Amino acid sequence: GLNASGRSPYELPLSYFRENGYEKIPAYGPLPVSVPGCVDGWFELHGKFGKLPMKEVLAPAIRYAREGFPVSELIAYYLQRSSAFFKDRPNFAEVWMPGGRPLEKGDVFRNPALADTYEKLALDGRDAFYQGTIARTVVDFLREQGGFFTMRDFIDHRSEWIEPVSTNYRGYDVWELPPNGQGIAALQILNILEGYDIAAMGFGSAEYVHTFVEAKKLAFEDRAKYYADPDFRDIPVQQLISKEYAAGRRQLIDPKRAAKRYDAGILDTDNTIYLTVADQYGNMVSLIQSNYRGMGSGMVP
Repeated sequence: GLNASGRSPYELPLSYFRENGYEKIPAYGPLPVSVPGCVDGWFELHGKFGKLPMKEVLAPAIRYAREGFPVSELIAYYLQRSSAFFKDRPNFAEVWMPGGRPLEKGDVFRNPALADTYEKLALDGRDAFYQGTIARTVVDFLREQGGFFTMRDFIDHRSEWIEPVSTNYRGYDVWELPPNGQGIAALQILNILEGYDIAAMGFGSAEYVHTFVEAKKLAFEDRAKYYADPDFRDIPVQQLISKEYAAGRRQLIDPKRAAKRYDAGILDTDNTIYLTVADQYGNMVSLIQSNYRGMGSGMVP
């Protein structure tokens, strides 16, 4: 599997947050921003599997960005919710609030600057993003806003091909990428649920929902404590996704009462954007391309 996620700036140490009174990394502003890795990911996938020229691959996105598309109900909701918080941040209103108001469902949204960026990538390749004027613009903007990026952060970025991990759920092998992402939480949840007769509960029943929610709470406590960048911490992936570990965690679930909280297991909320595509030749892509929460950091270089 391909991990294209970017890292935090070289010049931003953990001690900065501790010394400046942060109990956790803030959700908004320049500090939570990592190197944008998706562009390198596109070109890495294209170089390994692609047949069409990148100009042709990006053409639909360029057309939508330049000519516009109708805003969906969900996008309108997030834009309206975010506008009050982000409207005074540099460039936000100019891009996301044309005419001085949040976009509404059915409005046509255009982003010609993004179309220009895609056209440059189609013409000059991935280095146009990480070594040229685009990277310099992003770096300068974030530093002006209190960030710590340098050109070295962008120049050094590379996607990584890594070995996926799996668990077997009722006869089906389910695969995920190991941390730094959080995909193995799905494997942990499946292992916990395997000990229940899910079909007998009835889809959407109180018992069904309760069991799923409690399993997710257990897995997410482990996620918060154990998932990290493997370059900087040893992560007990195989133990976390083992059947034996799941059996112990399953015993913590009270079938009659929701737990107020769980502790992470002892080892020796927001959403994401996901896409699956397949073609007639049996090729399949399972893709997460997301900033984790609606409108991300609010930074618009």
